Amino acid sequence: MKNYLSVLALAAGSLFAQASWAAGSPNLNQTSWQLTSLTGWKGSNPSQIQPRASLSFNNGTVSGTDSCNNFRASYSHPRVPKIKQSLSIRMDQAMSTLMACPPEQNQLSQALARALKQTYQYQITNQSLHLLDQRGMVLASFEHPATNVPGTSWQLISYNTGKAMMSSLNTEKMTASFHPDGSLSGFAGCNKYQANYRIDEARGTLQLGPVASTKMLCPNQELMQEEDGFLKAWQRVRLYGRQGDGLSLFDAKGNRLMDFRFTGDLKLSKPAVKPQVR
Repeated sequence: MKNYLSVLALAAGSLFAQASWAAGSPNLNQTSWQLTSLTGWKGSNPSQIQPRASLSFNNGTVSGTDSCNNFRASYSHPRVPKIKQSLSIRMDQAMSTLMACPPEQNQLSQALARALKQTYQYQITNQSLHLLDQRGMVLASFEHPATNVPGTSWQLISYNTGKAMMSSLNTEKMTASFHPDGSLSGFAGCNKYQANYRIDEARGTLQLGPVASTKMLCPNQELMQEEDGFLKAWQRVRLYGRQGDGLSLFDAKGNRLMDFRFTGDLKLSKPAVKPQVR
């Protein structure tokens, strides 16, 4: 069984230019960001590398993922002459998971760690966060994480069995695609499924109509049980929360039902499914 850590968002960007300060830049506390660029980075666009590097600032603690591992460190705003928005991130005291990662993710994580360690000040302009060194040169740039659900596709991380959140090799194959027309489709482990959904982004509510699925026999009892639990969990969904590349679904009481990871934005067309109502 494979366990996953919930991830908060983090990241960095690269503009190799002198930054000018605007008085009254917004406070970092209780903000989340995703990496868009990183100075000196020669690999793929950081925004296309999954999981996407991200940062969240909360009362002196910055946490996130560097595209390879999750980490947590302290941050502060020391008084520095002529610096209006100082920022010090204590990467030398950071706590981190120790997962092995593919080469590109590993290289990005190291480059981002160097940028965070060199950060001396910050600036927020046009909904973007820029981390700067002591000379005012941009080390990394970030954007606010997306919060929309319609038009997106997801892979299941774990779901609530009624006793605990569970993940396995089977759940990794389960997916969900929220089409802009209000229809939901996906793969439940051995069968395809679909339903209609209603979403209120202002209230954070999400509710499905009857769930229909194909009726193929699963190769083993374990997969059959996990698929049945996954499909039944959809009927209890009433609330949702998206933070960048993470989507969590909850029941009416706020109990967590499912966690997903972002896999991409949807194209306009969707495959036809011929399901039966469960």
